[in-house]
Amino acid sequence: MKNRFLPFCSIALVISSVFAASGASAANNDDGIVVYNAQHENLTKSWVDEFTKETGIKVTLRNGGDTELGNQLVQEGKVSPADVFLTENSPAMTLVDNANLFAPLDADTLK
Repeated sequence: MKNRFLPFCSIALVISSVFAASGASAANNDDGIVVYNAQHENLTKSWVDEFTKETGIKVTLRNGGDTELGNQLVQEGKVSPADVFLTENSPAMTLVDNANLFAPLDADTLK
């Protein structure tokens, strides 16, 4: 799933289900998943550590500002290493969405 990203509208989403959406591709990839993170680094690191502990799936975090990471995703396009774009700011999400880079979330993930 290295060619599309998952959009997130709120930090209140349960992070385990966020990562679970990428877990299928990570299960077949020894490198795990890559998260472009525009949220608080310490909080996200805690989520990542717990996710890796529970699943064994490695998570690589790339931390930065939402505009910076949104622009990076657009520049990288479908060859981006990112599996997840974690932000709560709509301008960055709109930028990536306008480039048609977000993957749809299935109904089970949204539940």
